[in-house]
Amino acid sequence: MYAGPSRFHHIVVNEIYSMLIQSMEFDGKAIESITKEQTVAHLGNFEPDVYVKFEDETWFAIEVIVESEPDRDKHEMFGMKLIEINLNDLDCLDNDGDFSRWIQQGGVSELLLAESTLEQRTQRWKARENKWKGKDEREFRKAFDNRMGVCASRFGFEMDIQCDSITELDQIDRLFTEEKARRLRLIRNPRHKQLGASIKRHSKRRASTTATSNQTGAGDPDNERSKAQSSSNTRRRSARVRMKHLRAWRQNREQAIDDAQTAQQKRDAKRELAHFMSQHGHRFRKRTAGKISSRSGTRQNR
Repeated sequence: MYAGPSRFHHIVVNEIYSMLIQSMEFDGKAIESITKEQTVAHLGNFEPDVYVKFEDETWFAIEVIVESEPDRDKHEMFGMKLIEINLNDLDCLDNDGDFSRWIQQGGVSELLLAESTLEQRTQRWKARENKWKGKDEREFRKAFDNRMGVCASRFGFEMDIQCDSITELDQIDRLFTEEKARRLRLIRNPRHKQLGASIKRHSKRRASTTATSNQTGAGDPDNERSKAQSSSNTRRRSARVRMKHLRAWRQNREQAIDDAQTAQQKRDAKRELAHFMSQHGHRFRKRTAGKISSRSGTRQNR
């Protein structure tokens, strides 16, 4: 009735069942009952290949493995009381004669005793646990990447969120929502609005100055002097306006750091401030240096 790998499974299950029925003792304890390939009510109606119940109410579920290993439901139900008899570890399955000799020489009994020790059952359980844990992690990472892409598309910006910091995918949506609210607060910030209005006024003033200069006739000394003086005044005003904008932007970023509600928001604000200072920090240093020199000169004059 059995062919292929299933015949090995059938032979070993029968051998284990017959051996335990004859001895009615296993693992140093008296056996109360033994069933073969029958449902066990208190095990969720699973059908272990062999189920052994002892007189002290403890039990073992024995599974003979050839092609398929115990699934996750069995792993969680049986725990470390599952004895795995993995025939794939043998080197005699390619030859029926070698397999028969292994049976006759007591190979099943030796393998059963080796696999029933607490150390071996624990090792087998850990291997199964790590397998399912790895599968869960891969599936969660895939779902995490997908949710990050969906949120980036929906909110219109990206965020640097580490997968290890997330336990539920809904956390990603909440972080994006909080970041959007933070950005809206910055836009509505009065200082931010004043900065934008100042930039617009400065741009219009520059455009007006440029248009006036272009309309002035070339070659007229008075016009040239007026043009040079106007250009010099414009540059001074422009420098003062730009410095005002820079100070306002710097204060805005420093305030954003103080207002940050999450570590991610604080890191983003600090990164923006650091980038700003790398480009414009020398302006602040020059002004400070000038003040010090001026004060020093005043002291010397005194």
